[in-house]
Amino acid sequence: MRISRKFVSDAFFFFVLLLSSGAMEAFTTTANGADPQGSPLMKVAWACIYLVILLALFHHRREVGSLLRSNKTFVLFLVLSFVSIRWSVDSQATLQKSVALILSAMVGLEFARRYTIEQQLRLVWGVLALIMVLGVVAQVVFPGFVPDMDLDAGDGGWNGIVTTKNSWARLIVLAGLVVLTRPRRSRLTKITLPILMVIVLALLVASRSAGGLLIMVTMLALFVGFRALRWNRTRLVMLSAVLAVVTAGTVSYVVTHADQAARMLGKDATMTGRVPIWQESLQFVARSPVLGYGYAAFWSQNSRPGRLVREAIHWDTLPHAHNGYIDLALELGGVGLLLYFASYFIAMKRAALLVRRSSAIELRWPLAFLCVVFLYQLNEASIVSANQLIWILYSSVLFSVAIEAQNSALPLPEEADQLSAEAVVTAAGD
Repeated sequence: MRISRKFVSDAFFFFVLLLSSGAMEAFTTTANGADPQGSPLMKVAWACIYLVILLALFHHRREVGSLLRSNKTFVLFLVLSFVSIRWSVDSQATLQKSVALILSAMVGLEFARRYTIEQQLRLVWGVLALIMVLGVVAQVVFPGFVPDMDLDAGDGGWNGIVTTKNSWARLIVLAGLVVLTRPRRSRLTKITLPILMVIVLALLVASRSAGGLLIMVTMLALFVGFRALRWNRTRLVMLSAVLAVVTAGTVSYVVTHADQAARMLGKDATMTGRVPIWQESLQFVARSPVLGYGYAAFWSQNSRPGRLVREAIHWDTLPHAHNGYIDLALELGGVGLLLYFASYFIAMKRAALLVRRSSAIELRWPLAFLCVVFLYQLNEASIVSANQLIWILYSSVLFSVAIEAQNSALPLPEEADQLSAEAVVTAAGD
C-alpha cells in the first residue's frame, strides 16, 4: 500500500503541533521542574524536525525568500534575538534559545507555505481536540497524574495533560478560537458549534484560570464585532471612535479602582503577586532600555539582574516577569519591542483587510489569533519562546496573511459597490 505525500505531511505537522503544545511535558519534566525542552529526548525530536523543515525550505527557497521579504520587520526581530549574544548577560543561553527560536519560526513559515488557512485549522483542531479529550480523561480518571507547577498551584484548578493550569487554559482558548473559525458547511457543524463552545467554557471554569476565561469571553464579543470590518469607512470610523472611548473609560476605571477590578477577577490588587514582579523588572528595563540583556538571558540561572529581582520579591524560582512585553523589554530592549510591534501591527492590518475582503469564516482566524496574542502578553509569559505551539502558530499567521495579501484580488466592500455601480452605468450607456 502506497502512502501519499499529503498523509506523510499531515502526520508530520500533527506530531509537531502536538509536541509543541506541551502535552508531553509530564514525561520529560524532572522532579525539580527542569525545563522539559532541555531533555535529551526532546532535543533529538526537535533536531529531526528542524532538519526536515530546513530541507523543505531549501527546496522552495525562491518562494521562501519572497515570504521573508514580505515580513522584513519580523525577520529583523529574529536577527536581533540572535545578535543579542554580543551583549547578553548569559551568552550561552541566548545562543541556544535564539537559534531554536529562529528555527521554530521557520516551522511556522513552512506550515503557512504548505497549507491554506482552512487546512491549518483542520490540523490545529485535530491536535487541540485530542489534547482536550486526553486532558479530561487525565483529570477524571487519573487525578494528580500530571502535577500542577503553576503560580496558583493547589487551588484545585484543572491542568489537563500539561504542567500548569495557565498553559492548559491557553490551549483551551486556542481550541475555542478554532471552533469559532472553522468552516460551517453542514447543518451538523452548525449544531455542534454551541455544544463545543459550552465545553470550552466549562473547561476554562474547571481550570480556574480567570485570565483564560476573561480572554475567551472577550473573544466571543470581538467575533460579533468582526462583522463591522465589512462596513464602509464612515461607519467603521464611528465604531472605532466609540470603542476608543469605551476602552479609555475601562482602563481609567481599572487604574483608579484596582482593588475592585481585581476582586471581580477573583484576584488581589497585586494580581497574585504580579505587580511587585513588574515593578522590580521595570527598574532593570530602565537600566538597559535600548538593547536589553540578551534574548532568553535575563531570567537564566547565570543572570545577576534576574537573581536580584528574585531576591527582591523572595521568589527563588521565578521563571519570567508574567508580562510578555516586559520580558521582551528585558531581553531585547526598546529596539526589540519596536520590531515586535511593527511586525505585529503589519500582520494585524493584513488580517483585518482579509476579513474586510472576504466573508469566509476561516479567514477570521488570523485576526482572532493576533487579538488573543495581544491579550495573553499582558499578564503571562512572552509568546516569543522556542518550540512552543503559540509561537509556531504566531509565525504561521504572520506568513499566512502575507501569502493571502499577495494572492488576494478581491475588492473591499465599498470598492465592490463602486465597481457594481460603474458596471450598471456602463451597461446603460451601451
